[in-house]
Amino acid sequence: MKFPIVMSINTLINTFRQTSSNTGGSGAHNEWPLVKFAFEIAIGDLRGYVAFQGMDGLGASIATMKFRDGNSTRFYEQSRPTLTSYDPVTLKKGVFSGDKDLFNWFKNVTQGSMFSDLRTVTIHMSELTGGGSTHLFTWTLEKAFVTKFTPSNLDAEAENDVAIEEVELTYQAFSMESHVFDTRIGAIVEGIVTTAVGAAMTNG
Repeated sequence: MKFPIVMSINTLINTFRQTSSNTGGSGAHNEWPLVKFAFEIAIGDLRGYVAFQGMDGLGASIATMKFRDGNSTRFYEQSRPTLTSYDPVTLKKGVFSGDKDLFNWFKNVTQGSMFSDLRTVTIHMSELTGGGSTHLFTWTLEKAFVTKFTPSNLDAEAENDVAIEEVELTYQAFSMESHVFDTRIGAIVEGIVTTAVGAAMTNG
C-alpha cells in the first residue's frame, strides 16, 4: 500500500527538478538530494536482487602514522597515511518461508570454507523514472563473507510486525561507480567514474 505514495513523492521531486532546470538551473546535475529508499542489492550466487529492507555501515577509514622529522626544528608531529580499513555492512531483510540462503552462507563460513565462498555484493542506489528505475550509484563489495547472522526476534504482541533477519558482512574493499541522470531527457548523460580501493587477499 506504500508504493503509490512513494511514487507520488518521487514525481513531486522530479517536478521541482524540472522546474529548476527551466528557470536557469542545470538539469543534468540534479539540485535535489536523492531519496534513500530506492535501492537494490545483489549477492554473489543468489539469483537476481534480494529484497532487503535496509543497508547500514558501509564506510572506510585510513589509519595514520605520527612521527617527527629528525631534522625538523618545529615542535609538532607530522602524519602520514598507512593502512585502509573497511567497516562491516549490516543488511536487513524480511523472513520468508523456506528462505535459508543467508544462513547457509553464514554456515559455510563457520565450517571453514570462507575462502571458497567469498562473494561479490553489489548495492545500487537508484532514481525512480516513470515505470522503472536508473542506477545512479553502485557500490561493489569485493570478497565479502558473513561474520554475524541474527534471526528475527519474536513477540507475541507484535501482531502486524514483519519478521526481520540481519547479516553482518566483512569484505576486503569496495569500489564506487557514479552516473549523472538528466531529468529533462530521462537518460544517463555522463560516463562512469570508478574509485577502486584495496588489494587482493593472499588467497585471491
